Amino acid sequence: MDALSRWVTRHRLLVGLLWVVITVVGLVLAPSVSGRLKPGNHLSGAAYTADVQIAKQHAGVTRTPACWC
Repeated sequence: MDALSRWVTRHRLLVGLLWVVITVVGLVLAPSVSGRLKPGNHLSGAAYTADVQIAKQHAGVTRTPACWC
């Protein structure tokens, strides 16, 4: 970890420019990615099916056990 810290510290400009490039690419790609999202409920998806199976196994409990809200 010390070697990585030293490298990043020595190459601050390069690391900063890399983060700027990553940010710009993210901003450019965000509209095309968000256009692929589908609104509404997806009750036929794999996550919903898994949730239903888990709820059946645990007597209908669908919330996190640690959360008593």
